[in-house]
Amino acid sequence: MLRAVTDDEISNVLLGPANLRWLYHPYDGGIDVILPPRPNVMPSGTDTVPG
Repeated sequence: MLRAVTDDEISNVLLGPANLRWLYHPYDGGIDVILPPRPNVMPSGTDTVPG
């Protein structure tokens, strides 16, 4: 399947576990890995912890 994506034979492919904790989106020319937010990471440009 990944070879078919890289050869542009199929598109709009999302791979991940049943709980959808992460997603792997391959496409012709690259990949996107979508992860859940990390709870203890401050957004860029802030100097305080939200909460």
